[in-house]
Amino acid sequence: MSATSPPVVSTSSVAVGGAGGVVVETTGTVGASPVANAKVKKVVVAVHGVGSQVRYATIQAVVAQFCRYYHSPPAIPLGSFHNAQATFAFSPPLPAPQLESLAFAEVYWARVPQDAVSDHDTLEEARKWTMTLVERLRLRYAPGPPANRQARAKRRDFELLRQVLSEMIQTVTVLERLCFIADRAGLFTFDLRRLLDDYLGDVQVVAEFGDSRRKILDAFSKVLCDAHAQYPGAELHIVAHSEGTVVTLLGLLEAFRAAEPPAWTRSVRGLMTIGSPIDKHLTLWPELFAGGPPTPQPGIEPIEWCNYYDRGDPIGFELDAARCWIADHGWSGVFGFRPDRDIGFIRYPFPGKAHVDYWEDEAVFRHFIAHVVKPEAARTGKPPLAGRKAAVVRGVPVPGDDLIYKWSSTLLPYLLVFAMLFLAAYFPFKAISAYTSPHPVPGSEIGTAAIALDVAGSALLLFGMTIAARLPQLTRAWTWRLCAVVVYGVLAGIASLLLPATGGVDPRLPPLNAWGLGFPSIVVVIASLLFSWLRPGWGFKPLLALGGGMLFTIAMHRGYVMPGDGEPGPLWPVVLSFAGFVYLWWLAGLIFDLTFVWHVQIRQSRAMHCLRRMAR
Repeated sequence: MSATSPPVVSTSSVAVGGAGGVVVETTGTVGASPVANAKVKKVVVAVHGVGSQVRYATIQAVVAQFCRYYHSPPAIPLGSFHNAQATFAFSPPLPAPQLESLAFAEVYWARVPQDAVSDHDTLEEARKWTMTLVERLRLRYAPGPPANRQARAKRRDFELLRQVLSEMIQTVTVLERLCFIADRAGLFTFDLRRLLDDYLGDVQVVAEFGDSRRKILDAFSKVLCDAHAQYPGAELHIVAHSEGTVVTLLGLLEAFRAAEPPAWTRSVRGLMTIGSPIDKHLTLWPELFAGGPPTPQPGIEPIEWCNYYDRGDPIGFELDAARCWIADHGWSGVFGFRPDRDIGFIRYPFPGKAHVDYWEDEAVFRHFIAHVVKPEAARTGKPPLAGRKAAVVRGVPVPGDDLIYKWSSTLLPYLLVFAMLFLAAYFPFKAISAYTSPHPVPGSEIGTAAIALDVAGSALLLFGMTIAARLPQLTRAWTWRLCAVVVYGVLAGIASLLLPATGGVDPRLPPLNAWGLGFPSIVVVIASLLFSWLRPGWGFKPLLALGGGMLFTIAMHRGYVMPGDGEPGPLWPVVLSFAGFVYLWWLAGLIFDLTFVWHVQIRQSRAMHCLRRMAR
């Protein structure tokens, strides 16, 4: 990238906090002058998502993906975009001549929510604001006639939603600690809590604060207007991420509804959304998108819209509701958004990190560039592609699943839960053994293999109890509830075979059988379900209290009927070990809840279907 002339910088200033407030500058830089960059035919406008954004970092990521597409080294440091001699338009000599036909712009709107956060008295606390979303759904809930009442949301759906949201926020705190440990161990660095807080804060600003939303939309319109003025004959292609997709759609709707739509609206040819929460906004804030159909513009070409989302991304979803909204409200002539362009996959390992990994995914950008930015097939009059399997342009297929991440992200969280339960069961085992037999008879020591089998059996029983007690609280589907019963029976059966292992080593230790342990565990599960049904807000606490008390009673009973030689050992390690046992079981239960919600509600999009059922 060479500097042939100084870049043209468009700056829009907006006041924050009234007439005497701070002035925020939103800058969009769109390459060098038209004379020096006459070959520019396409301008790519990047719109960043949530969080604390670095200026020009979004456009740098987009430029890097275009360089990779044309097999050009993406060695463009961030400082190049700040250099007064640099330009966002490529000019020769270049490794790939195609790059000189491109220019880039950025809509940087992060300053507006950042100022709201820095005030410390503007945004509502994240947990409290999240709970207001449930009450928002209550206001829009319509029970309907008796014939349709069963198909609509019920009161317990709202209670379930409040419980799940509260536990998810609580679990994020736990996962934040795990991410901290992983960071210290040098495995990976990821701030999950910051992502959640930033997302909720930015959503508040865009959806709830009309004055701040106005500033953001003005900045969006200003950048598009300047881009078109800089290159009036060039196509405009927008790449938007996360909450930036909502900003983009609102900006486009406003521009196309104007009595005299801006000239740049006729140049917008492509729209790429990644990790988009537009469907959530259509459900929770439909008033944001109200305003009537677009102003007729004869001869305008529909904007080719491609949406990409990872099924593990808790923010981005399929935009089927957006497609229905487009068709129902007369916007089909503006947006060409076909079902085969709404592309979902499983390509990233973690649910939170999946929301930011799109920027490094070459397959996603390669597909958009090949299909939309330079679609020769569309210009030659060839019919549109019928389905995803046929959606191949010049050998560029639809991004598919990463099988390694698909299966590892499915299995590893449950293995982590089992590992935590194994550790939870090991602590009381060692403490009780030291209490009952501080000086064991020579030859009666329990072997390592027997200890492992006993602890594994206890962990399997705890896992089965967790599944049986929690699944009915996390889903209303009878198939999953039946699955919980079956899984509990299988795990309890395996546990009954493993637990007597220590009894076979020491004949004085009474073995645990299926009746002596299985029946109390069934009673605990049923009782915890009853308490959770009466008090949904208690969540995992009834199972912890009842299950912990049951196991402590059984363990102490086994210890008292098998005294060791001499006086028993100290009791305080037993109490401490059970405190650690309860804490680890609680952590394992939270992670299990979050994993199940992620796999069922997020990956299978059931959460969005539930939200639509709750709303009018």
